[in-house]
Amino acid sequence: MHFNAKQILFSVVSSVALLSSVASADDLRIQGFLSVGVTMNDSDNPAVDDELNFKDRNVLGIQLSRQINDLVSVTGQLVARGSDDYDVDATWAYATISPTDNDSIRVGRLRVPFFYYSDFLEVGYAYNWVSPPSDVYRIGFSSIDAVDYTRSFDAGDVSGSVQVYYGRWEGDLNVGEPVIISGNDIANTPPSAPTPVTIVTADNKRTDFDLTGFTGIVLNLSWESLAFRASYHQADLSTSTPFVPFDEDTSTFGEVAVVYDDGDNFAIVEYTDLQHDNLLLVDDAAYLVSYARRLGDFTLHGTYTFNNESVENVAVQGGEQEVTGFTVGARWDVVESTAFKFEAQNRSSETEGVAGSVDNTLFTIGMDMIF
Repeated sequence: MHFNAKQILFSVVSSVALLSSVASADDLRIQGFLSVGVTMNDSDNPAVDDELNFKDRNVLGIQLSRQINDLVSVTGQLVARGSDDYDVDATWAYATISPTDNDSIRVGRLRVPFFYYSDFLEVGYAYNWVSPPSDVYRIGFSSIDAVDYTRSFDAGDVSGSVQVYYGRWEGDLNVGEPVIISGNDIANTPPSAPTPVTIVTADNKRTDFDLTGFTGIVLNLSWESLAFRASYHQADLSTSTPFVPFDEDTSTFGEVAVVYDDGDNFAIVEYTDLQHDNLLLVDDAAYLVSYARRLGDFTLHGTYTFNNESVENVAVQGGEQEVTGFTVGARWDVVESTAFKFEAQNRSSETEGVAGSVDNTLFTIGMDMIF
């Protein structure tokens, strides 16, 4: 974990450490997290299901760790998501080599450090939201098979770390918004014959990608109540899917976050930028600004998000799109390791060349636990 726990979870220092620490040499440590809840959509889009959803919010994770000897430890994490019909996914499966207290090398399946909350992206107890805003936390996968090296350091009152990694990712990837071809949304009206600009497979939304040369660097700094994070990531995209022209086309992702946490007030500003060499993929930039006030066991929070999709190939991608979001919510830490949450999130999207906007409000009641 890259930051002091106080900057991430209030009054849960030992609980966050529980999810990332290793046990003594003779013990196998088992920890876990669970999020459950119910959501309801209120949308201008008649295709959006407005019935109560008791499934998509649910996430169960189990983490196992063991210190093999003074040099090596092993960690695994299995996650089942209601949105994926509770199929089990190994999000972590790695060995850690620690030659010194300040140096560590990990090999295996790791979380990709795209965002400030990447290391505990699905541990709902770790943040005030029901889940991080999807307009900013929008990459379609969270783990990678890789090797990384992290160096921790102190410079006066400033503590920090530098992480570098290299790996590869293969799998189905949601390529984003439905593609427009000749005025038809092929997600709803598939073409009658294959076309050179089709970037979806039979289900009209996903395609098989191979991301090679996947590398990145992350810098973390903290000083008293302030924390700073910056990261840069790059990979070459290819696919074996017919009629999809991707062959080692480079994509890059950059991120910067600034956090303030004095115990009673918490604020985060995070900016991200995603760029593709291939003109069939949409570039975008996004940011969030969030503030939370802690009042004993209660936390009130509000967040503004913005996402701009820049378009280089209008004939294929349609017009440029802007999405703004407002989220307000409350968290109640009713007992140790258990938090109840209520949240309302409104998103409004406008597309260049299309009159009006599409609005959607999502209401969520949930409960997050770690154990």
